[in-house]
Amino acid sequence: MPSGRPADIPDPDAALRAVYCPDPELEPLAALAAMRLDATLTDSLPVPAAEVVVQVGGEPLDPTSVAAPDSRFVADHSAALDLVNSLAGGDAVMVFRAGTLLPELVLYAFQRDLLLVAVDPPPYSSYDVASEIAATTATRDQVHAALALLGFGLDVPPEALVVAGDWAQVPYRFARSLDDACPGCDNGVYEHSADVEYANLDGDPWGEPDVPVGRLMSYERDLVGLATVLGVWRDHGAFPAASRAVLLDLLPAPWRDSALAAWQDTFPGRQWGLFGPEVLNQPFTLDHGAFFADADDAGMVLVRAHGGPNLLSTLAALQLDGAAIAASAASARPAFWMVDACATARYLDPARSHFLADREGNNLLAGIQRRLAVGAWLSVEKVAQGAGSLWWPTVVAEAGLTAGELARRAAAAAVAAYRGDDGAPGVPVGLPQPAGEASNLRNARTPMLWVGDPLTVVE
Repeated sequence: MPSGRPADIPDPDAALRAVYCPDPELEPLAALAAMRLDATLTDSLPVPAAEVVVQVGGEPLDPTSVAAPDSRFVADHSAALDLVNSLAGGDAVMVFRAGTLLPELVLYAFQRDLLLVAVDPPPYSSYDVASEIAATTATRDQVHAALALLGFGLDVPPEALVVAGDWAQVPYRFARSLDDACPGCDNGVYEHSADVEYANLDGDPWGEPDVPVGRLMSYERDLVGLATVLGVWRDHGAFPAASRAVLLDLLPAPWRDSALAAWQDTFPGRQWGLFGPEVLNQPFTLDHGAFFADADDAGMVLVRAHGGPNLLSTLAALQLDGAAIAASAASARPAFWMVDACATARYLDPARSHFLADREGNNLLAGIQRRLAVGAWLSVEKVAQGAGSLWWPTVVAEAGLTAGELARRAAAAAVAAYRGDDGAPGVPVGLPQPAGEASNLRNARTPMLWVGDPLTVVE
């Protein structure tokens, strides 16, 4: 990857350094360049005493009008992107749609010292499978080509991929027919996380990701900003270590107890709050007060339930929706939410919704984020019955992994089990058969998308 300061950028005294950008469309990249050069960003002609280290966009200044006549001129978006990448010191990459780089994402890229890759997906609709496949494929090809130009590939992968963009900005879902790539696989088309596809650097037809990956997105802009800082703050010790965790599971004992035992082995020393029915398929009413009392002091919240973009339920009756989760946000602490439930990350278009609560902004992701979720593990579509998304991390997780690496390992392990690789992990503990078959495991893992900072450490 590029490293070091470009040779044609002078290095004057910091107090006199300026980055001049008269082009509003290039301002986000110019701001990142200014931060990395310890310079001031300005959109007006600097006073003569200031040295213009870089000009981004516009007509080149007359060299006689500035104190640094050898200042670098960057003409367009591509050149500005090359500039900020040449000033980056890390090996993690942020993927964003050109023209959508919010100021909070600029700050996040600076905090994490990220390289940047811009993509330009063709128009598509989440309600049109053909257009969604075409857009995801085109975006994947752009990501992989840009990574190659930065010197990355399967032999030298980036530290992580951070996809910065919502459902419409960067395609989030990929419809893959298993029969196309996997002899003997299940019939039909399954929805996979597009982020897992972007992380599949070698084009593996089974969809195994090679790079830790996660996405920064929300229905509400202020929550995108919150997501960009929570992980950084947490990694710098802003929040005390959690002593509690919560497990809400629609399966009764002994399956719930088996899952709990595996999680306790992986993350020991926590007190667990347990919620769920005592008998399979028995109606169960969740005690919201008790659940949130435990969740308020938990660093990890695990949920296995039925779901949709706006709700979680243990059976047909509603148990938790986005509004109920957000209503308790004032007493929450930052926590990882790992949700094994269908369609919890699927785009919810209020204009197409039949539910008034949806049109009023009641959605699950926003509710979780308002509770200061450090990240949420959600499904872009269906999760195969009994596939045990909650159990897979207990096979591959270790304390101290980043969230993006945990997501990568979970998906890769499921693919390996389905493909029949030697030494692949077995069926996770606590699963009723035949729900634990490898086909279900693979079909359930690949739709899972990490929403949050993938560089945040899970402890």
